[in-house]
Amino acid sequence: MRRAIFVAAASSAVAAPCRYRARVAYDGTGYAGMQYQVNAPTIQSALQAALAVRSQLAQVRVVAAGRTDSGVHARGQTVHFELGGVDLEPQELERALGRLLPADVAVSRIERAVEVDAAGRPWHAIYWATGKQYVYRLHSGRAAMDPMQRLYRHHFGPVALDLAAMTEAAALFEGEHDFAAFANLPRGTSPAYGACGSGSVRRVAAVRVVDEGDGYARIEVLLKGALYKMVRNVVGALVDVGAGKVTGDTIKQLLAEPSLRSRRSVKAAPIGGGDGSRRGGGVDDHSGGVAGVRGRVTGDPNWPRPAPAHGLTLESVFYGPPAWGGAYAHPLLEETVGAGVEWSDAAEEPLGGGG
Repeated sequence: MRRAIFVAAASSAVAAPCRYRARVAYDGTGYAGMQYQVNAPTIQSALQAALAVRSQLAQVRVVAAGRTDSGVHARGQTVHFELGGVDLEPQELERALGRLLPADVAVSRIERAVEVDAAGRPWHAIYWATGKQYVYRLHSGRAAMDPMQRLYRHHFGPVALDLAAMTEAAALFEGEHDFAAFANLPRGTSPAYGACGSGSVRRVAAVRVVDEGDGYARIEVLLKGALYKMVRNVVGALVDVGAGKVTGDTIKQLLAEPSLRSRRSVKAAPIGGGDGSRRGGGVDDHSGGVAGVRGRVTGDPNWPRPAPAHGLTLESVFYGPPAWGGAYAHPLLEETVGAGVEWSDAAEEPLGGGG
């Protein structure tokens, strides 16, 4: 496995910008995602505003390891930022951000990121990462779901999902595959993933379906990187397997031949009822029938449909040492995102965005 090669940054008589790295947790309910938007509240906007106030700089640029969509949560998002010539103690900066940030955003584990790689590029939240873990929390069956979990877990209907079938199907996603059929295209994106050579090929280390009892379950996805909405599309497909709407054969065929499904850049319609719920435990195609025929490719360019955003949490972004003393290293994820690819320290667009 190729790992990042780093050295300590050289000292200079001129004060260089001090780069920091930090872990970020947030409740995504009230935000239009991680990335900055002109007319909507985002996590990046909140972080940059708080950092600008504390550093007394006109502008601070925050770079996140991954893009999360509107309504998606995070426990272990990672960012880096620079404060020009302002050098603040990490603990003091952390306390200040605790006072300045809204209650649904928290920053922790701030430390200076002084390392550079063999090419002289400083530590980068995107390219020095080795992977991510996403967790989708769900509930199914006639028993009422705990209302305290309604913002962080999705109820998929009164029919109990077959978790054993979902577990069997989940294994199909593991390994290296072309996931073009399990991704959405961000609006305005061209060409399609399939026209970009290996641009839609991703390696998934593990997909686990965990039975939490009493109708509660979670789906854990561990991977190096994801395409746009890929994780929620994987969840949507597994839920349809659990509801008996399709079998693993459908997943096998779409992984083998992604062109069988032509995903267009469209906003997904509400799933099931107008409130975003899924009737009958599966994915409704809004035409009086189900999204697919059992055991066959659906032929529906909108299948699979991404599971609702609020059930998804970016649990962690992983890094090898020296970042945080290796506390966020993962034994199944050692190669960095930037290994073997050309990248620039100026890059600030998170790759993909599984949520």
